[in-house]
Amino acid sequence: MSIKNLFNQKKSKKQTPLSKHEKLKLKRLKTNANRAKKTSSQNTLKYTSLFENGLMNIVDDNYSMTYELGSTNYATTTIETKQTIFEKYNSMINTISDEEHFQLTILVSKVHSKEYQQKNEFELQGDDFDYLREELNHLIHENYKNGYNNYQIDRYITISTKAENKKKALSKLKNTETLLASSLAPIEVPIKQQTGLERLSLFNKILNYDKPLYGNFDDIKKSCLTTKDLIAPQSLKFSQSGVEVGERFNQVLYLKEFPMELSDGLFKDLSMCGQELVITIQADPYSIIETSKRLRMQATSIESEVIKQQKIAIKDGYSPDFIGRTAKETQEDLNEVINLVRETGDKQFSSIFLVYITGKTKEERTENSRIIKALGEKYGANFETLDYLQEEALNSVLPIGKNYTDCEKTFQRDLITPNLSVNSPFTTVDINHKKGKFYGINLFSHNIISIDRRDESMDNSNGLITGVSGSGKSMTAKNEIVTTLLKNPKDEVIVLSPDDEYNDLPEKLDGQLIKIAPNTKHHINILDLPKKEDLKDGDDPVGLKSSFLVSLFSSLFETVSEIQESIIDEVTIETYQKHEKPTLLEWYEVLETKTFNNEEALDLTQKIKMYITGSMDIFSKETNVDLNSRFIVYDISQLTTKFKPFGFMALEENIWQRVVKNNAKGITTWVYFDEIQVLLSGKSSEISREKFKDIWSRIRKYGGNPTGITQFIDTVLETPEGRSMFFNSEFLVLLKQKKFAIEIIKQHYNITEQQEQYLKTPKKGSGLIIAGNAIVPFENTIPSSTELYKIMQTD
Repeated sequence: MSIKNLFNQKKSKKQTPLSKHEKLKLKRLKTNANRAKKTSSQNTLKYTSLFENGLMNIVDDNYSMTYELGSTNYATTTIETKQTIFEKYNSMINTISDEEHFQLTILVSKVHSKEYQQKNEFELQGDDFDYLREELNHLIHENYKNGYNNYQIDRYITISTKAENKKKALSKLKNTETLLASSLAPIEVPIKQQTGLERLSLFNKILNYDKPLYGNFDDIKKSCLTTKDLIAPQSLKFSQSGVEVGERFNQVLYLKEFPMELSDGLFKDLSMCGQELVITIQADPYSIIETSKRLRMQATSIESEVIKQQKIAIKDGYSPDFIGRTAKETQEDLNEVINLVRETGDKQFSSIFLVYITGKTKEERTENSRIIKALGEKYGANFETLDYLQEEALNSVLPIGKNYTDCEKTFQRDLITPNLSVNSPFTTVDINHKKGKFYGINLFSHNIISIDRRDESMDNSNGLITGVSGSGKSMTAKNEIVTTLLKNPKDEVIVLSPDDEYNDLPEKLDGQLIKIAPNTKHHINILDLPKKEDLKDGDDPVGLKSSFLVSLFSSLFETVSEIQESIIDEVTIETYQKHEKPTLLEWYEVLETKTFNNEEALDLTQKIKMYITGSMDIFSKETNVDLNSRFIVYDISQLTTKFKPFGFMALEENIWQRVVKNNAKGITTWVYFDEIQVLLSGKSSEISREKFKDIWSRIRKYGGNPTGITQFIDTVLETPEGRSMFFNSEFLVLLKQKKFAIEIIKQHYNITEQQEQYLKTPKKGSGLIIAGNAIVPFENTIPSSTELYKIMQTD
């Protein structure tokens, strides 16, 4: 069928009419496809079809699937950890059977200015705070100009196999994926199967420099196009040693020669050489039996050559020990390989190592090629151009899952598994979440740290900020608070502080400061209940309130008997039966009815009277403060040491109810608890510690992001509740720490000596950020000349 007929087929009467936008989109897709077809770009792409689930039919009975490979901190970790990573990656490659094909793809792409700005910039809202967003945008733009985060590294594995049909291919590849994942699980490197659209996006990044992918599988169905039409460049012109892709001048190099002991630094240097490129390893495994057979044949061939040279030496009157150096070294290397294979069960692979480079001009391409070759020479490796095979090489670079350069066996090398696995795809770790916001600069890679605390790579959004006095804790917390308010106009922020550290922020950011103090006019009703329909299944509002009051009163007094706990529960239930919206005053009235001939109830009334009708009646009356602001700071600094835990606990309950209410509206609430050691130290009651841990968990359960702040990490870690909250938080900002704290952190997080230095002597506001499994050193300097600094600074 011709292109013309293909695009002009009659529409079914049942087909939903296309919108104006869809018609324009399909017209653009067809125009691009027609341009590419004129140059046969689609025909250059050597695969048959790609399905929406990610399965590709390469040709005939050959199918493939691509998996995104997670990262781990290899470059800066300890020797022992490097060895473990190497062993597990080596083990993963060994799981590939001789009926499968392995392809590793490392995509080093530049984050172009427009994309960078779209992801990181703060969108102006037309409010009074756009001047702050403009300052942040200026800082972000300056980081880009200085070279920060210009490049990102993505890693992929493509596995191909032969199968009778798609169903069987999917089954076989799923089994292989399970083996790959289990091999990498001990080093916490995830793999994620790519959908058809994700594979198309990856192809597009390689083929179409700096151009977005237009269209998806729905567009393909509507327009009768193919997947190749979406990704084929408008022109492909192959020459002896390169390929012109559109307006770019590209080239594929291959690793021609390299030493047997190739350094693990080659991949790192290539990926950080300051240019866009694709690194590919293609490998076809031999079976273990075939590996042994081939090695024996090679050994026999080399031995024959050695004997031949020895005979010549004797004939010429020399000792037979004086044979050619190359032959002798080759024999020694091969014997070492044979012994290694015998001991480890490693396989041999027919392989090729490719590097795909690009340039705006031929001169730039030549310079980029020179840089790659110079890097290779540094490691005793020789990169050369694949002359007359650039089309086959380009298809081999694409994550199709087939080596098209094997038509020329002289370019292939037989390598055992360790020769492949030493080229580890793991270098430094960056934190660059898809929906993240700016948290500073990674001091290893000099890339921007972009974190979304609810990213799928993190098990929870719990956070802790800790450091010694003067390390920049408050500045760090304020930075997250301010950027959250500016970046996410719907999000709400609540700060609970035992001092006045955050009191200036509400005035500057149109928030609300609520001071909790004896004899204050501000009252908050702690008996307010969340709506039942807003609660998760199994959460009973009255039951939760009763549990809270038991914890509250137990934390206040040295003894609350089991009988009194039962009285509190009984009174709470009865109060809500009698009153729709009671306060502690009504609750107290019900309690007084229980005092007749009941010493336990009478004792309880006397204990809590100060908190109902006395000077600490802050939480016993109807709420009379406006809590509608999206930024609230509760200041309990005027409460004495004895009453601070009481204020903390009462406000925790109120904050949780706000989180529940917001969650029902689809609003994310960020909650900051300053000086959390007040509630988590060994001096606080066990019941108050347990209640804080419970509230912390419930905030997360209802879509909130709880964050604790402390300089006394030793105090927090001395209790089971503190340790649990600390070590179960996926987001940590670790600023300067004392020696004993560093030892505890090292033991739990496997901090390397190099990373440890960032906890010992960092600049103010610098240290380590932990987000999920990623640990990176960071710096987040806000220039003192900015309005942002004036708002955040605490000195």
